[in-house]
Amino acid sequence: MTTANASHGKGGTAFGDSGGPVFKAGASTVLAITSSSANSNCAGTGYYYRTDQSDVLTFIEGYLSA
Repeated sequence: MTTANASHGKGGTAFGDSGGPVFKAGASTVLAITSSSANSNCAGTGYYYRTDQSDVLTFIEGYLSA
């Protein structure tokens, strides 16, 4: 879970962002997948699912070995 800081012009998770990546700053490493937002104007709390979880890694590895 993260929060956007609207006072600094930083947006938040918006409708349609679900499934999109959350990158490590300055890198192409995906740390999480966007899940949802708790705010209808995309400026509040955003929820994400970490990609370092064993079930996620197993799912991804299934596609990499195909």
